[in-house]
Amino acid sequence: MPSAETATAAPAPPPPAGSEDHGRQRGGALLDGVLFLIGLGCVAYLLLHTSVLPAAARALAVERQARRLQAEVEALAARVEELRRQVIALKSDPWYIERTLKARLRALRPDLFPAQQPPAPAPGRAAAVPAPPSSALAPPGRTDGAGPG
Repeated sequence: MPSAETATAAPAPPPPAGSEDHGRQRGGALLDGVLFLIGLGCVAYLLLHTSVLPAAARALAVERQARRLQAEVEALAARVEELRRQVIALKSDPWYIERTLKARLRALRPDLFPAQQPPAPAPGRAAAVPAPPSSALAPPGRTDGAGPG
């Protein structure tokens, strides 16, 4: 039987190997995970600001341009239709040119050309295309109809 002195004098068993290292490894793994998440966040941020947001801005700009061009196409289509009506009137109504010129001259010099009723179309002919509005006949730059000076 061992004596009481030998039990107290016996050296303590050594700590398990790597217990301190194990704690350091766990902390290192946590730090590695945090650094990985930070790196992943930085990459996502850079990706967002270098490709996603500029592409979205470009898409919005293209959409605005498409709407603007569509409105321009519609305006030009209306202009083409108006010009077609004028061509038809020139081909079918013999008085159209005279009425148009008088209306333009009247807009320029109202004192020389008093307002008159246009002659009636010849009997048996199709109804004439109405004269264009006076705003379409006004010379460019002057919309008030006033003379020079």
